[in-house]
Amino acid sequence: MKKYFQWEYIKRAMDVVQLLIVVLGVGFAIYQIKDFANNQLSRENQLSILYFDKLNSGVNKKISIAIEHSNPS
Repeated sequence: MKKYFQWEYIKRAMDVVQLLIVVLGVGFAIYQIKDFANNQLSRENQLSILYFDKLNSGVNKKISIAIEHSNPS
């Protein structure tokens, strides 16, 4: 039991803990990057839908129809 309290074993255990923390940290960072990309795509889609809805409502509906039919009036 006394040999486990020597500095060599404590240092080795700390190195193992550090390695596990680094591996988990890298995995978490990769997950966050993928999640960020998905959130950005979701916001872009929401913005596109918002613009489409705004263009196809009210007075802008006439403009949208004119653009679709290439009608200048």
